[in-house]
Amino acid sequence: MKIFKGFTLIELMIAISILAIILVVGVPNYQTTIQNNRVTTNANGLVSAIMIARSEAIKRGVDVQIRSISGNSNWSTGWSVVTDSDNNNVFSVTPDCIGNNDCEVHRRAGLDSGVTLNSVVNNVTLFQFDPRGRLRTAVSNPDTLVMCDNRGFVPQARAIVVTNTGRSRVVSATDPQADVNGNVNACT
Repeated sequence: MKIFKGFTLIELMIAISILAIILVVGVPNYQTTIQNNRVTTNANGLVSAIMIARSEAIKRGVDVQIRSISGNSNWSTGWSVVTDSDNNNVFSVTPDCIGNNDCEVHRRAGLDSGVTLNSVVNNVTLFQFDPRGRLRTAVSNPDTLVMCDNRGFVPQARAIVVTNTGRSRVVSATDPQADVNGNVNACT
């Protein structure tokens, strides 16, 4: 008597059906996970840059700005961290950070495609930190920047909150903690 090894046609059809069901359920969830991670990664990048600006101000004992590259409240084009090493309240960038020259210590050019970042409370274009690491409120106000993707203002959107003390944190944009001085209820 011969012993056959392998799958029967029915076993193969069942295996393919189970694989199809797993793919139908799994692929949309995977895409959502990728979108959530993209927004979170970009938000953490901005918070990291804010912490760099604050720590550079403390370390160097001078004012340091983090500012929108676009020069307006749309931060989606990126940001730059610039020191005022000569304490003249002019943040000009020189090619090097040697001596008493103002310099750019960090730069991020643009966000991932489909991700937006806007100042939604005070339309802030920059945050300036003093040598103690506090926000210089005569120049910039505490604010909330909202980061969204093509899904819009949903719980997965992120709010970067910057307070008077210079501290920053990331929360869900729909969280009540996202409000600093206004009503955060949209991506723009």
